[in-house]
Amino acid sequence: MGITIDLLAGVSLLAAVNNFYLSGLSWFEARGLLTARLLSALTLVAAWWTLWMGLAFTELGVAEPRLVQTSQLFSGFFGPLLLLFTLAYTRVLRRLDWRAGLVMCTGLFGTVSNVLLWILDPPIYRRMAEEFIRGGKGFELGQVTDELLWYEILQRAHATELLLFTLVSSVLFARWSWKQTERRDRIDGAVIATIHVTLLVGIVATNIMPGAGYSSTGARLSPILSLPFLFLLFYFVRQRARGMARLARERESLMAYLPVSGLEQHEVGQRSTLLDALAQPRKTEAAVLFADLRAFTTYSETLPPEVLVRWVDAFFTRMSARVLAEQGMVDKLIGDAVLAVFGALPELPDPCANAVRCAEGLLAELEVLNDELPLAEGVRMRMGVGIHFGTLVAGSVGTDARRTYTVFGDTVNTASRLEGLTRELEADLLVSGEVLSRLPPDLAARFESCGARSIRGRQESIELHGMVAAGTPRA
Repeated sequence: MGITIDLLAGVSLLAAVNNFYLSGLSWFEARGLLTARLLSALTLVAAWWTLWMGLAFTELGVAEPRLVQTSQLFSGFFGPLLLLFTLAYTRVLRRLDWRAGLVMCTGLFGTVSNVLLWILDPPIYRRMAEEFIRGGKGFELGQVTDELLWYEILQRAHATELLLFTLVSSVLFARWSWKQTERRDRIDGAVIATIHVTLLVGIVATNIMPGAGYSSTGARLSPILSLPFLFLLFYFVRQRARGMARLARERESLMAYLPVSGLEQHEVGQRSTLLDALAQPRKTEAAVLFADLRAFTTYSETLPPEVLVRWVDAFFTRMSARVLAEQGMVDKLIGDAVLAVFGALPELPDPCANAVRCAEGLLAELEVLNDELPLAEGVRMRMGVGIHFGTLVAGSVGTDARRTYTVFGDTVNTASRLEGLTRELEADLLVSGEVLSRLPPDLAARFESCGARSIRGRQESIELHGMVAAGTPRA
C-alpha cells in the first residue's frame, strides 16, 4: 500500500524527527541538569505525538484509525512535564521526588482513556475517527453516546490539565522574570513566559475553543507548532548548561583552596554554598602567611631538572597538606614560595593561632624533607615565614577560560615583607604585633620582640616578633 503524504503530514513528520533530535541533544549535552533531563522527556513526548499524528493522516491512518489513539497515548504527560520543567528552571524544584510523581500522574487521563478505548473498541469510535482523519469535525458532543461518555470525560480532563499546567507555567515564568536582578535573566524569563503564552493560545485555538468539537486541521497544526516552542526552550537550557559548566570549572579549581577537613564538615548543599561564597569577591579580615625558601634559586641552577621537579613536588605536597590541616586556604604556590590565608573562608575563631601552628608545621616538615629527600648532598634547605593579620580583598579573578582565587591588599604585601626580614633578624618565623595580640598565651610566649621596623610600602612602623624553630641553626 502506497502512502500519500500531504503538506501538513509531511511537516508533522519532519517536526517529529527534529523533536527526537532535540530530545537526544538535550540529554547528551547537559544531562547533568534537571532542566535538561525534563526538556529531553518533554521533547520525546512531543516527538511521539507529532510522529503518529503525521502518519494518522495518510492512507495508513485511514486503514487503521487507531493511529489517532496512538498519538494520544503519551500526550497527556506534556502538561505535567512542562510544569516540572518550569519549576526546575525557576529553581523551585531541585530534584525529582514523590511530589513530582503526583504531578506526572495527572497526565494519565489521556493514556487511560485511549487504553480503555483500545480494549473496548466501540464501533462508534472507529466511525468518528475515520471522519476525523478525512477532515471532518470528529468528536462532537451531540454524537457522544452513553457508551463513550467516560471517554469524553477523560478527554476533557486531559485537555483541561494541559491548559491549566501551561497557564501556571506562563505565570510562574512571568513572576520569576520580574524578580530577577540581572537584566539578561529578566529578558530570558520574559521571552520564555511569552512563548508559554503563545503555546497556551495555540492550545485554546486548536482544542478548547471549538467546544462542540474540533477540526482535524486544528488538531494537526498543534503538534507542528510545538517545534519552535521546544527549540527556544532548548536554546535557553543550553545557555544555562554552558553557564553551569563554566561555574563547575571554577568550583573545581577553587576546591584546591579549601581545607579538606572543613569540607567534610558540610553537607553537599552546604559545600556548594561555600564554594559559591568563595567565588564571590569580598572584603574581610584574615591572617596571611607567606613562606619562602632561602637560596633555592642558587641551588636550582646547578641541579638536573628531574631532581629539581621531584623535590619541589615533595615540598609543595607537604606544605599544602599542612596549610589545609590548619583550616587554611592555599592561595598560591609561586616558584619556591607558599601564600596561605586563614579565616577568609571558612571563617575561623582564632585565625592567627591557626596560621602560627601552620608555620611551625611547615618548618618541621622542611626538616623532615631535608632528612628524607635532600636537595643536594650536604645541603639543608631553610625557609623564612612571615605572618600578618589585617583587611584584604579575596575573590575569583581572571577570564572565562582561566580563573583563579586570590587575595590582595596591604595585609598580603606586609606578610611578604615580614618573610623578607627573617634572614636579617635571624628568625625562622616573624609575626606582626597584630598577630601576636590575637594569639593565646601559650603561643605568644614562644616569640621574642624584635622591636619596631619600617616596612616598605607602609608609612607607620610595625612591631615585629620572631621565633626560631627548634632544631634549626641561626642563619
